[in-house]
Amino acid sequence: MAILTKLVVSVEGRFGYTGAGNRVAQHHPAQPVDIHQSMKDAQMAKYWVIGGTYQDTGFDKPIGEETKVGPFGSFEDAEKEWSKMAWQSVDDANSRYRIERFEEYWVVGGEYETTDFEKPVGGEEERHGPFATFKDAEKAWSKLAWQHVDNCNCRYRVVEG
Repeated sequence: MAILTKLVVSVEGRFGYTGAGNRVAQHHPAQPVDIHQSMKDAQMAKYWVIGGTYQDTGFDKPIGEETKVGPFGSFEDAEKEWSKMAWQSVDDANSRYRIERFEEYWVVGGEYETTDFEKPVGGEEERHGPFATFKDAEKAWSKLAWQHVDNCNCRYRVVEG
């Protein structure tokens, strides 16, 4: 009962493991990132464990939809979940899970009833995006912020996820 656990790093910056597994974990909601936090914090990647059972060992045609578990804030946390999932179906040659890194940013905000910025006018905040990089989201944030610079009830921020 051997399992191959070779880390694969692709050119696109995705990480993966070959192995087997079949478990769905609890979703961990993304945490918002304020525009004033450091670039290092704002650019933290999200890691997902993705996979399932496939029609054959080419692993390109899943049976049903692939399972996507996460996001995890660190590769190590995703690796722990991958390990659990992989070991659950270690004897199924057509099952495979991998770890992928995704970065996605949104600009969220709009006009609020007061400068407490708790209740958006109309009930919901605007969402602009997604943007692949923090820098792209920051550009969109800057444009929106300058468009509404004269309205003290408007506020926008960059969030992950």
